Amino acid sequence: MRLGTVIALTALAAAARLLLFALPNVSLTFLVVAVAGLAFGARTGALVGLLAMLVTSAMLGGPTPGALSGALAVGLLGALCGWLRTTGFPGARRTLPQALAAALLGITLQLAFSVAADASGWLLFAALPQGASAGPLLLPLVVGGLLFNLPGAAFQALMFAAALQPVVHALRAAGLADGGIAPSRPTREVLLADLTPSR
Repeated sequence: MRLGTVIALTALAAAARLLLFALPNVSLTFLVVAVAGLAFGARTGALVGLLAMLVTSAMLGGPTPGALSGALAVGLLGALCGWLRTTGFPGARRTLPQALAAALLGITLQLAFSVAADASGWLLFAALPQGASAGPLLLPLVVGGLLFNLPGAAFQALMFAAALQPVVHALRAAGLADGGIAPSRPTREVLLADLTPSR
């Protein structure tokens, strides 16, 4: 794990959240976090998800128990993508099953984040004095959160199906991802030719 990679991906994930913040539950952050986990491993995915959410939450409203629980949830989702990396997902070829699997991953991340954030937020609230009696019931809260996140899940499905495999494969093929595939000789020759000043 490289510190520079974590910092760069965290900044990208944070910018991706702020870019579409005005649209409810529509964000490119999950895509960046998924790429971090799939291309660079579970620790990088977890750190990028956690730090990006903490930084943007501090910028948007300050540290709150809900922001902390949401950051932990995204960090765990980044680690999950790191585990998926060990299965070889996504593959080198862009196929319809790959696109459908990527879309399903995007939906899963959005809805899992909704459940984790709502449940952990409820637990934190219930731990406060008189919180359990004054707060909402857990099941209606989670179900309402899932319904509210359905448009975001559809957005994630489209973005993941279109972009996840090409981006991860490009990082691996260029040798930029940890454990990535080394560039072929023609690729290296092209890169060197582009970098060599013409006489």
